[in-house]
Formats: sequence, structure tokens, C-alpha cells
Amino acid sequence: MDILKILEEHQLWVESERTDGAQANLSGADLQGVDLSHAVLLGANLEQANLQGADLRGTVFQQANLSGACLRGANLERANLWGAYLMQADLQESCLRRVKAKFADFREANLMKADLRQANLWGVNFSDAVVESPQEAPLHFLGTNLQMATWTDGRRCLRGSVGRCVWE
Repeated sequence: MDILKILEEHQLWVESERTDGAQANLSGADLQGVDLSHAVLLGANLEQANLQGADLRGTVFQQANLSGACLRGANLERANLWGAYLMQADLQESCLRRVKAKFADFREANLMKADLRQANLWGVNFSDAVVESPQEAPLHFLGTNLQMATWTDGRRCLRGSVGRCVWE
């Protein structure tokens, strides 16, 4: 797989408003430890991809499919996850500082020990996700769906938990 060629074709696809090039399909790809910092992967398919330990700082994943992807230990600082699909993704020990994740879908994702400081999580869906308890600055969950989210201290949010966790 020629990742540079795929990224080049995807960039053309994005810039031409989907008339030229090709949408990146990296579904199931082994991209462990790869440097994709500042890449534009808007609308790309990375379902079940292995991005463990990858450098994804500033990468644009807007509306990308990262469902079931392994992002364990990945650096996503300042990445754009606006509207991205991260259902059942493994984000353990990943850096999500300052990410823009408005309306992203993290249902059933594992965010244990993930660094979410200064993340924009407005309207995010954390239903049935495992989320690390905030340790430093409080996280802002305005409009965030926290229904049935499980915190690493074992507490679970009740159904109807939107914007804040209503504990069992």
C-alpha cells in the first residue's frame, strides 16, 4: 500500500469536491506508528485501522470513519474530529488535548487514560463509552450525550445524562 499516493488522491478528491481523485480507503490498514500529522483525511474510511502510537497531531478527520480503529497511545493533539465516527475505537492512553470533536460519535469507545484536556466535546456522543475521570481542569460537556458512559472509577451515567453525568 502506497500511503503517500492514497493521501495525494484523497487530497485531490477533497479539493475537487469529490469529482477527481479518490476517497481514502484505509479500512483495516496497519498504520502503527505512522506520521500523518497535519494530513487532510476529511471523510476518509479508516474503519478497523491500526493507528497505535501514530502521530496524528493537527490531522483533519472531519466526518471520517474511525469506527473500531486502534488509536491506543496515538497523539491527536489539535486534531479535527468534527462529526467523526469513532464507535468502539480504542483510544486508551491517547492524547486528545485541544481536539475539535464537536458532534463526534464515541459510542462504546474506550478512552481510559486518554488526555482530554482543553478538548472541544460539544455535542459528542459518549453513550456506553469508558471515559477517564477528569483529573486536572474540568471537562466541558455542553450538549454531550453521556448516557450509560462508564468512568474508570466504576461510576456509570444514567440514561438522560446530557451535558453532565447523572450518576446511578
